[in-house]
Amino acid sequence: MEIAEALAGRDKAATSVPAMVPFSQYLTEALGDPEEIVYTTRVGKSSTVASRAVQKGNKNASIFVVVLADTTLQHQVAAEAPNIIGAKSGRKAVVAAIVPHEARDVDAWTVYEPAGGTIADRLRENHDQVERVEVVPTADTDADTEVELEFDPPPVVVLPADHERLVVDERIRRMLRLAIASSRAVMLIGPPGTGKTTLLLEAFQDAQEDPGAYGLAAAPKGTPLVVTPEEGWTSRELVGGETVDDQGHLRFKPGYVLDAVRDKTWLILDEANRADMDRIFGGLLTFLSGRAVTLGRAAGTSDAATIRLEPSDEADNEVVNPEGLVDGAGGEIVYRAGRDWKLLGTYNALDAHRVFRFGQALGRRFARVPVPAIDTGQFHEALAPRLDQLTEGQPNVNVDRVQEVVEGLYAAHLGLLQPVVGPALFLAVPGYVSSGLALGGDVDLEQLLLEGYLLGAGPLLAQLEPKTLDTFKARVVTAEQLIGEGQWEFLESLLSTLT
Repeated sequence: MEIAEALAGRDKAATSVPAMVPFSQYLTEALGDPEEIVYTTRVGKSSTVASRAVQKGNKNASIFVVVLADTTLQHQVAAEAPNIIGAKSGRKAVVAAIVPHEARDVDAWTVYEPAGGTIADRLRENHDQVERVEVVPTADTDADTEVELEFDPPPVVVLPADHERLVVDERIRRMLRLAIASSRAVMLIGPPGTGKTTLLLEAFQDAQEDPGAYGLAAAPKGTPLVVTPEEGWTSRELVGGETVDDQGHLRFKPGYVLDAVRDKTWLILDEANRADMDRIFGGLLTFLSGRAVTLGRAAGTSDAATIRLEPSDEADNEVVNPEGLVDGAGGEIVYRAGRDWKLLGTYNALDAHRVFRFGQALGRRFARVPVPAIDTGQFHEALAPRLDQLTEGQPNVNVDRVQEVVEGLYAAHLGLLQPVVGPALFLAVPGYVSSGLALGGDVDLEQLLLEGYLLGAGPLLAQLEPKTLDTFKARVVTAEQLIGEGQWEFLESLLSTLT
C-alpha cells in the first residue's frame, strides 16, 4: 500500500495494515484503547496542518496523529495542533506526529510527542506489526497558550550541486538583480531556450548567499514556489477564490500568491503567457500598484472573515488571523507581503501554440528584463563543458567535428532565421551524440549529429517558407558542409510530420 493512501485512512489492502481497515481504526487498535477518539491525517506541508485539523478532523478527538511527509514539519505540528483542537473541542489534545521510515513502511515509525508521552510505548506494546518505533520529544503546549506559528525550513538547493552556471551577458544578469532590488514584480522576456527560468533560479540562489546584493534585508527562505499557468486558469488558481469543500460548503481557497506569501517564499510563474494573465490577475493589479485589495470571504456567509492582501513596509511577510480560513469566524484575514517578497515570471511571446499577451495595465506592474539569445562567442563558452562531458564518456569521438557542427548550426540560426531561438536545443546535441555512441554500437557520427539537431530544431525548420529553407540549406549544406546532402534529404523528408 502506498503510505499516502494508507495513512489517509483509505480502505485499501496492505501487508502491514489489515485489508479494508481504515488507518484511523488500525491506529486506534494499535494504541490499545478502542474507546479513544483518534484523528489521523497526512500532511505534506506546514500550511495544511490547521485546515486538516479543523475542516476534516473530529473536533472531539483526544489524540491527533499527523503523518508527515517531511520531518521538518514536526515542530509546527507540535506547536499548532494542540491549540487548534483544544480551542475547538474545549479539551487538550495529545499530538503524535508520525514519520514512516520508508515510502511503503507502516511498521517502522518515528513518533514526535510531548516528553513523558505514552503513544510510542503503547504502539510498541499493543500491536505486533509495529516493529520499530523511535521517539523524539517535543515541547508540550496548553490549549490556551499563544503559540508563535513560525516555520523555518532548512536551506533547499533549487539547482543541482553540479549545476553549470548559465552563460549570459553579465549586464542582463545585473539588470535582473537590480530589478529584483527595486521592484516587487519582475518578468523575464525572451525567446524560448534562452534559460529564463534557470536565470531566475540562479538569482534566487544568489540572493540566499548574498541578500544585500539584491536589496533584501534577509536571505529568502527555502525554495521558490514555481508554477506554470494554464489556459484554463482563473484568478482562483493564482490569487484565491471560492471553492466547495467536501461537505458542500463554500469556502475560500488561497491561490499560489497567498500560499507563497504565507510560506515566505518567492513565487515564480514559469511561461506566464500560457494563461490569460490580464484576466486572472484580478486584484493583483491593485496590489502591485501598492494598495491593499479585498479578495473575498472565508466562507459563504455574510459574517465570515474577509480576506485582504496588502503590501507591507516591513521586510518580512505576515498573515493575520489565518485560523479564520478554517473556523469561519468574522473579522479579517490579512496577508501582508513584505518588501522582500517577490513575484517573478518568464514570458515567451514567440510560443506559436498558446500565447496570451500582457496588456498595458498589467505590463506596467512588472519590471521587464529582456533575455536575448547569446552571441556566438558566448555560445562557444556555453558549449565547452558539454564537449568535455562528451569526451569523458566517449574518448574516441571526433569532438572537433561535433564542435564545428553545433557551433555552425547555432550561428546559422542566429544569422538567418526568424524567430530567433536560444541555445538550449543546440547545447543538447552533444548529450544525444554521447548516448548514441554508448548505446548504439557502430553508429555514424554524422547521423547522430543530424538526429540530435532535428529533435530540437525540426519544428522550427518545418515552419519556414520554402525560399527561406533553401537559403538556410545553401549555408549549412553547400557552403559550410555542416550537414551532408544525404542527411539533409533525410531531414527534409521528416519536416512535414512536424507541422
